[in-house]
Amino acid sequence: MMKKFLYLTIAALALVACGDDDHEENNPPQEKQYTKLVTRANMDISQELLNIADITVYYMNEAGEVVNERMTSPVWEKTVTQPIPCKTGMAVTFTVKPDLNPTAEDKFDIKYSGKLTTTPYTKNNDPGAMLNKVFGLDLKGVRGDKLAETLSHHTTKIAYTYTTDGKREDTSIQWGF
Repeated sequence: MMKKFLYLTIAALALVACGDDDHEENNPPQEKQYTKLVTRANMDISQELLNIADITVYYMNEAGEVVNERMTSPVWEKTVTQPIPCKTGMAVTFTVKPDLNPTAEDKFDIKYSGKLTTTPYTKNNDPGAMLNKVFGLDLKGVRGDKLAETLSHHTTKIAYTYTTDGKREDTSIQWGF
């Protein structure tokens, strides 16, 4: 009698265990749906670069439009929240100031750094995978007659598309320059 009870108990436990497995297979975990993207961008430039160049930062605003701001101080920061799906990114252009007439004998130090951080969030404000894109330049002794060419070669462009499932892809944005 004890053996029958033991066999019945083992059989019942096996059926319960199988039932749990079936339940998990029929109801796979739901993929997260992302609803907003927070983009943080910043630029730090040397005072000398600010003195010799007009620096314009382009970025995507909350409505998904390209906007731009001229840097007027050595530090620039912006945080933008957009609904997903969306495109985000930033671009930076450098142009020698029109009243500057550098010669080959003039030497300039060009130094800047920047960072773009993107984080998608679910409707419950659960963050997804954060991406940090860091960029910069540190050139010493750039000849004045090569200044415009050097600055134009160091335009920075970073752009991504985010989808509701949190996937990120490189993309292109018409920055307008």
